[in-house]
Amino acid sequence: MVSVYRNKPGDYGSVKAVDGSRNIHLDHYSCATTSAVRNAWWQVDLQAIYLIREVVITNRGDTYAGFLLHDVVIQALKGTQHLTCGEIGHNPLADGETKHIPCRPGTVGSVIKVTRKASDSTGIVLCEVEVYGTQGYSLAHGKPTHMSSTFGSYVSSKAVDGDKNSLITENSCTQTLKQKNNWWQVDLQAVYVIREVVITNRGDRNAGERLHDIVIEALKKTEVSICEVIVYALKNGETRRIPCQPRTVGNVIKIRQNATKAEYFTLCEVEVYGTQVYNVALKKPATQGNVHYEAYASKAVDGKASTLWNAESCTYSDVVHPWWIVDLEAVYLIIDVVITNREGYRRKLD
Repeated sequence: MVSVYRNKPGDYGSVKAVDGSRNIHLDHYSCATTSAVRNAWWQVDLQAIYLIREVVITNRGDTYAGFLLHDVVIQALKGTQHLTCGEIGHNPLADGETKHIPCRPGTVGSVIKVTRKASDSTGIVLCEVEVYGTQGYSLAHGKPTHMSSTFGSYVSSKAVDGDKNSLITENSCTQTLKQKNNWWQVDLQAVYVIREVVITNRGDRNAGERLHDIVIEALKKTEVSICEVIVYALKNGETRRIPCQPRTVGNVIKIRQNATKAEYFTLCEVEVYGTQVYNVALKKPATQGNVHYEAYASKAVDGKASTLWNAESCTYSDVVHPWWIVDLEAVYLIIDVVITNREGYRRKLD
């Protein structure tokens, strides 16, 4: 990553705040610091656009200097757009404190800027800055779509064409026939943890009031998880950012309407943001209680799902209270564990 600093090169340069070390002692040369100036700032270029979830700041911890980190604004920059992620208020961070700062929904950018807005001229010291988020493009863009019915030329794919124009006459919105229980869905073509769904409502002829009583779901085979339920109508032309409930996982996003009467159902754009789910155990180091018939622990993470013993892709341990372990070699949020049993030997896995 490329970082920018102000007025303080050398041992306390801006890169020290992203060196991976949370060391809080300035004389260990792992903190970035500016000169004593007003409105001191530090920034990091993420080199891509991200939806920012959280910024983590580690404060200086030696010589009681940590009290200086207060009145700080954290922003995400995207071109000329400046979005505020969060703030550190007038009460300073404690000496050596690591502060987790959740960002406001919809904080998107390629640069994170930390600015001290205090009236004094003491500058800013940052011993580590961590930024967490997901790639800032819509997972739904251009993906296959379907809906319950189609009115005229307002086909389902119009909601993922990248155009947020809210005027239906501009031919960038979907619309169903006038009926009950309308729905629209997009196939993301991979499984994701869904963080946020963004919906742009129709803006002309006061037709936006039709978009109410909707349920946003993530589908994964037979599993359904609810992202959110929207009861009251979106405003005409409104773009609504909808954070999903934790553990909203799926490869299909479905938006359905539970209206009590027949309605037209219109969506001018749907954006989906999240993180792809993949097999984090694949080919990682594995061990087990003992090895029988050369059925090594690594066979269970070789990527082969064959259930036949002769395919030499199954493990086998015959100790009392057998066990098997895989080292993922990193910390992950675990969504699912999928186990494939040997064919014809169900009783051995209970």
